[in-house]
This record gives sequence, structure tokens and C-alpha cells, in this order.
Amino acid sequence: MIKKFSDRLKETRLSNGLHVMVYEIKDRPSFKMDLLVHFGAFYEKYKIDGEIKELKTGLAHFIEHVKFEMPDGDIIPSFEKEGLEVNAYTSFKMTDFYCGGTRNFYRGLELLFKLVFTPCFKEESIEKEREIIQSERLEKDMKKKELSDTFTNNLFISYPYKHEIVGSLEDILSISKEDLEEAYKLFYYPENMDLVITGDVNFEEIIAFLEKEILKYQFNENKNPSLYIEKESLSPNKKEEVITTDLFTYRIKYGAKFDFALGNYMKTTTAIGFVLESLFTSTTRWTRKMIASRLIPCAISSGYDIDGDIKSLSIGSTTEDPKLLLKKIKNRIKYYPACFLSKKRLDRGIKRLLGRNLRPDNVASFQDMMISCIKYNYQIDDLITKPSEVTMKDARKFLRVLKHLDFATVIQEPKTKK
Repeated sequence: MIKKFSDRLKETRLSNGLHVMVYEIKDRPSFKMDLLVHFGAFYEKYKIDGEIKELKTGLAHFIEHVKFEMPDGDIIPSFEKEGLEVNAYTSFKMTDFYCGGTRNFYRGLELLFKLVFTPCFKEESIEKEREIIQSERLEKDMKKKELSDTFTNNLFISYPYKHEIVGSLEDILSISKEDLEEAYKLFYYPENMDLVITGDVNFEEIIAFLEKEILKYQFNENKNPSLYIEKESLSPNKKEEVITTDLFTYRIKYGAKFDFALGNYMKTTTAIGFVLESLFTSTTRWTRKMIASRLIPCAISSGYDIDGDIKSLSIGSTTEDPKLLLKKIKNRIKYYPACFLSKKRLDRGIKRLLGRNLRPDNVASFQDMMISCIKYNYQIDDLITKPSEVTMKDARKFLRVLKHLDFATVIQEPKTKK
């Protein structure tokens, strides 16, 4: 009998509303803790007291950057002095402040709380981080970024996927201290957070420590702001566009929005991944023929995002003949018979996924699993049970959806054509 992940998972809410999840594993020397704030790049608009208000794009990411500056200076050396690693990142749904190490666990918790729960927004720190965030945008491969930016702008009408997590350059330049302080007051409160911990730790001792530690901090009154996203059409904002860049070959991006779901994140992603793999993976005869004919240099890339209510997928490649490649991709999707979906391939994929889920190789893997549970609203034991529930009927259902999507196309062409 497979041992459930939940056998070693304990959770509760502190008296101030902070949700705490602890995964106890006694055979690992390290630990990791993540303090998740439910405030991310999706929050371009929010609803409060029946009123809809707007936020500047990139605001959640900007707060993540400036939060490391405390009244007594940069907090990172305090972590390093204790042999602890600390960092943070912003996603579409949340901001994650995390710490890990092999010693000084409770000191790490103390410092992590100080980092997140201390409101400190200095003008000099804001200007310093503004320059860093601008450079983050510029450090990316600008040619690839232009293709990606054009594609998302053409695919989405108003949905937050339209913008990068770091925000638009205009908003990065205009975000003020008042903007940061107001957003912090609205979203940085315990009931809007989750503390996730994995390691050789004791749940009861942690809760007792946290209940005392949290008394050091005062929190703003919870006004219950809720994410507001305008209804998005499944039709693209713009169906076709050709852009010119200083490249030596063509690139294409082809994708669509959809609302397919099987009632559970694990089932949905398993079915979507299986269908896209069946169509475009490098092992298919179709892809091998495309490479042999030199239409593409390697396997076609495909991916999907299902963070929000509106989901999206994209297919892309470099090529010498973009129109021919697009025609072949369209025909591949349109005429691919449902009977070609292989039950053997699906079963093999499920076994591979279950094998990976059942044998996380380190503390970070267990921690990531729990964070995904929170992010995508599923139970940790779903990692064991739900992929196995995916059927050929589910896969065929997504294939039917895929065949009728309204796609957007972007071709990136060289300035000097061959």
C-alpha cells in the first residue's frame, strides 16, 4: 500500500489567521520555509467594499524587491551570519519569501517574520531597486522578448497575462512610495498568507514558537480585498502579425486561450501535457520528418499556463519557412485523429509522473509540492491519485477543444531575408 504524503503533513491556523503547513521528514539534514503572500502580478485590479480599484502593473514584484531593506539596513547579512540562505520571487498569483539551511532553524523563522512583517519603504531603496528592476527587463534576450511580448499582447485583450510579472516600463518608472505602502497595507496581513515548512522539525514546537513570535508585530485591519479580473473573450486580441528583427532566421509563435478543466489541477495538466506531447514531442514520426526536411532544427516547443480562469497554450519554433511550418502545425492539430492517441503512451506518462511525485529527492522537492497544493488548490495526496484517474476520454476531450480554438499567430522575420 502506498504511504500517503498527508501522513506526514500537519497544518493549522494561528490565532492571527496565518495558515501553517509543516511536513516532517526525519531523514533530511536541511530545512526550508516559505512565507507565501497571496498578492502577485494578477493583481492589476482588486475589489474592496464593492468598489473596483486599479493597481500599477509590477507592484507586487516591486514590493518583493524593496522588502529586504529594514530600518536598520539590509537584512540579508543577518541571514548569512546564521548560515541561512534567503531569497524571494513573485509569480502571477503570489509572492514567496523563503529561507533554508541546515542549522539555526528558529533564528531563520524569526528573521523571515521580520523580513515580511516589517513595513519599511525608504526612498533611496526604492530608487535603487527601480534601477535593478529596469535592468531585469533589459537583461533578457530582447529578440526573443519582442516575439513573446507581441504574442501575449495579440493573444490577450485585458487579462493580466498580457503583462510581464515585472510590470510595464511606464509603471516601473512611476511606482511611488505611497503606492508600495498602500499595497502592503492591503495585502500583507496574516490571513492572506501561508507559512510552509519542510524538514526534520517538530510541528507542536513550531506552533508554540510562532504564537509567541507573532506577538511582536502589529497588523493593519483586514479589509478583505479580492482579486478582480475582467471577463476575457477566448478570441485573440489580434490574430496575425509579422514583426521584423535583426535575426538570421524566422521564429514563430502560435497559440490560443481556452477554458478546459477536469475539476482538478493534476488531472487537467496530465491530460493537456499528454495531448501536446503526442502531437509535438521529438519522438513522433511527424516531428522527425520535419527535422529531416530541415523545416525545423529540433523539436517544436509547446507549453501552457493554467494559473488563471483563462488558460493558454503556445507552440513555437525557429524555421526557414514560417508559412509552411504554420500550415503543417495547423493541419497537425486539425486532422490528428483521436484514435492516434496512444493508451500505452498515456499509461507510460502517468507512471513516469507518479514515479517523480512519489520520490521527491530532497527537502526542496517536498516544499515545492506543498506550495503547488496551495497555488493550484489541490490536496497533496492528489499527486498520487489524480494522474491515475486520467482516461483516454479525458485526453480526447482536450483534443476536441484544441481543434476548435481561435489561434493567434506571430511571425518574427529577419531584416535581411535570404
